[in-house]
Amino acid sequence: MVSLDKSEIQWNITKAGTKTANEGTEYTTTKEETTVYDFVPSKSGEYMFSSKDGGTGKVYSSDWKEIEGCLYDGAAEFGMKVSLEQGKTYHLGIALSDKEAKWKIEPVKESSDYTYRVLSDNTVEILKYSGVESNVTVPDKIDNKVVKSVGYGAFAENENIVGVTIPAQVTDLQYGVFASCANLETVTFKEGSKLQKIAARAFENCSKLHSVSLPDSVQTIEENGFAHCKNLGPVDLGNGLKNIENNAFYYSGVTKVRIPGSTTEIGASTFYECRSLNDITLGSGLKGIESGVFYHCSNLKQIELPDNITYISDNAFGGSGLTSVEIPDSVTSIGNLAFYGCQSLKKAVIGNNLAYIANNAFGSCALTEIMWGDKVEKIGTESFSNNKNLTTVSLPNSITEIEYGAFNGCENLSDIEIPDSVEAIGGFAFDNEGSGIRDTNTKWYDAQADGDVYAGKVYYKYKGEAPADTTVTIKDGTKGIAGYAFYMQGNVTEVVIPNSVNNIGEVAFMGCESLKTVTIPESVKVIGREALGYLSSKQYEQGYKVEGFTIRGVAGSAAEKYAKENGFTFEAMKPDYIKGDSDSDGKVTISDVRTTLRYVCQKVELDEEQKLAADVEKDGVINIKDLRKVLRFVCNKIEEL
Repeated sequence: MVSLDKSEIQWNITKAGTKTANEGTEYTTTKEETTVYDFVPSKSGEYMFSSKDGGTGKVYSSDWKEIEGCLYDGAAEFGMKVSLEQGKTYHLGIALSDKEAKWKIEPVKESSDYTYRVLSDNTVEILKYSGVESNVTVPDKIDNKVVKSVGYGAFAENENIVGVTIPAQVTDLQYGVFASCANLETVTFKEGSKLQKIAARAFENCSKLHSVSLPDSVQTIEENGFAHCKNLGPVDLGNGLKNIENNAFYYSGVTKVRIPGSTTEIGASTFYECRSLNDITLGSGLKGIESGVFYHCSNLKQIELPDNITYISDNAFGGSGLTSVEIPDSVTSIGNLAFYGCQSLKKAVIGNNLAYIANNAFGSCALTEIMWGDKVEKIGTESFSNNKNLTTVSLPNSITEIEYGAFNGCENLSDIEIPDSVEAIGGFAFDNEGSGIRDTNTKWYDAQADGDVYAGKVYYKYKGEAPADTTVTIKDGTKGIAGYAFYMQGNVTEVVIPNSVNNIGEVAFMGCESLKTVTIPESVKVIGREALGYLSSKQYEQGYKVEGFTIRGVAGSAAEKYAKENGFTFEAMKPDYIKGDSDSDGKVTISDVRTTLRYVCQKVELDEEQKLAADVEKDGVINIKDLRKVLRFVCNKIEEL
């Protein structure tokens, strides 16, 4: 019992007073109403305070102590069975989320093996079965009234029941109705069934239930409907099912399932840890695969994904037994860990509309073959890490970025083709040298000589320990410096970065204690976290920066922004080019307008310095806006670029 202050009760009697409720009379309460109803039982016993229209019902004693005994309390209905004493006064109230609710309080009725109540439409809801039969047929009628609903936990934890038959006119099996019936083996729905849903936890933990065949009338299986039914075999979901909610078959023994075309959603973790599942057909109505749906379905070797799904969520197939997967072109996103730990997965076909492969999406699999879609732009953190059977990777020209650890731990990966389109690579993408985690490198990395290592157009790493007073000159045409590229290279004293570099990865120069000054060209647009001037992470309060560290660069550039944000000295320098002089003749004329126009129309190529000159708007792209501004300057419409 819980004591409550009247001011905490939504139906505060100080606002609207009280009314009297009579047994079996139906009342209507509106959302705005604050009336409390007083009820005096005519006899002692169990009463049902209930509504089928929504709201939350509460019963209080005369001194405002809440009476326990709530059977179900939800948005669609509530039913509260309470023991009341004859002659005492009780307070009844309803809090509403909708406009109104019809409710009543009445004595619980009994007939033979059943406790029940009569609903507002003069049909019966069974509240409790007290019989001892092993094979139970729910009656069509009780006291000449049609049985339409089997209530909350009505058969729950009954160890006598082996089989149950549900009559056709039952439309509602409520929360936990057969939960934990340890010996229940079969459930039969009579022909012409009107059942609309399997309520939450309806058959949860029925450990001997071995097969299910749902009628076509069922539209929803609510959460945990058949969870922990460890001996559940093949399941027939009927042809009218629309939604399967979260955890519906969680940790069950289901072996075979056909999802009908009417189903649009399979909730998260629906078949989570269903290790006996070996045959599933997905219907064409599905919009996507939710998180954890097939997690650790270790006997699921094959699956055909419908060609209209648009997403595969986090851990959807993690640890499953898939041997190959083909992601359809309709898929535009896959989540983190989507196929992580699929230790039999040898082949992955990436769809043609997938731009980003999420973190650890295919980590720790057994991949030997990857077929890339033509729109993949970014490979996420550790996406393909620890695929120890992978020997060859040929990346498509669409890829621009490879994130941290993407292929680390792929110890047999010896042949890597990285296109010139790749501009940024995260740390330890192909090795673990210096990571402090493990020393497993790809064969490709092990084959590289000590010193400068390039991966396509990206300076990947300085391999080995740099000699004392080392100067590193990064070659022209390099587009990026990878994350952790010079990590803990304390002997590097100077780095020459060409105008072609547009990004410097995170922690790229951390621990370079002898590197006191760095000149950053204007071409660099992105400088990653703690990339320059740090000895260790900011998490350490003292001594984590290189003392006196200075950054030189063009005013207004990414270099100046990084210096200011990180508290480093910045020295402004004049650019080596004339703004707008795209033909490099030392002056800005109509010739530069023609040159830039031809570049925009892909008629000529410009070198990196010419591109910097042509980008007069300094927005990182060369387009008609730059042309217009240069033309206005040449025509004396503006005084400076």
